[in-house]
Amino acid sequence: MSEKQAKLNVPEYSFLKNVYDNVEKKSFPNEYNDFENSKLSQLENEGYCILENCFDKKVLDNIRLKFHKSINNQTNIKLPRDLRFQNEESENVFIPRITDSDFKKGETFYRNFVDNIQLRDPLINMPECLDICLNKNILSIVSNYFESLPFMTYIKIVKNYANSYPVFDTQYYHIDENAYKLLKVFIYLNDVDTDRHGPFCYVKNSYKNVQKHWGKKARWSDVDINTLYNKEDILPICAKKGDVIICNTVAFHKGVKPIEKDRNIIIINYGLHQDYTLGNNLDITSNIRQEDFHKLSTLGKNVFKICNLV
Repeated sequence: MSEKQAKLNVPEYSFLKNVYDNVEKKSFPNEYNDFENSKLSQLENEGYCILENCFDKKVLDNIRLKFHKSINNQTNIKLPRDLRFQNEESENVFIPRITDSDFKKGETFYRNFVDNIQLRDPLINMPECLDICLNKNILSIVSNYFESLPFMTYIKIVKNYANSYPVFDTQYYHIDENAYKLLKVFIYLNDVDTDRHGPFCYVKNSYKNVQKHWGKKARWSDVDINTLYNKEDILPICAKKGDVIICNTVAFHKGVKPIEKDRNIIIINYGLHQDYTLGNNLDITSNIRQEDFHKLSTLGKNVFKICNLV
């Protein structure tokens, strides 16, 4: 993909700003104003913050074990992409997925040539994620950042494999060009203690000048970013299981490729409108069961309002 093609294929910055500026703000409970103000200040000023011990480790262990059971049983799992078809072009992320026959050989076989594996429809196949998305500590920060109760626009549960293949796709730096303002929440399902464990990496303050880089390239190398930003602003964010990282990802970021051990993570998008994708088209939306949706509180229904009811 050429630089010109990449530029043409992303949503237009001015279009997304206009969408954001015209959304209806939604009120949220007064109790959501009870949080550590320094966290919101850091998010607003530097683009990220960390909430320590936000979740019970046993809850996250249960999610991780159920996810691994699905992998082992080969149920409700998306076929991963086959890195044997990867070439040297960093923006070429549209490669085939592994075949059913390779998938049926089991994780021990295919883990050596895929980048990650994901649970299909997390809100359906891991209903525990409903409570994760509605966590008061997260929604308090996110609501005050947007000055509105947000929508949950996307969620995924991912296992990133430590293998010998080169970095791929979002393991390069990139900007989430899906909205004018977007918050991403990262919840590690195992401790990520060093750079070798595959931490989320964020370029602090890069959201402030993101417009001038918008649409130039889909993927940016370490050399690109080291040229544009100071070393001290490039932050691999290590954290413990149970901690939460909240970031404005309309900025440069990547997932560092794990080397020593696999990384398991929940990633949630929050915004004030549905995410956009190539050519200003609406992006995919997470699915939720109708019966689960109708059991939610009014607040919960508002958070999951733009999900597909199935």
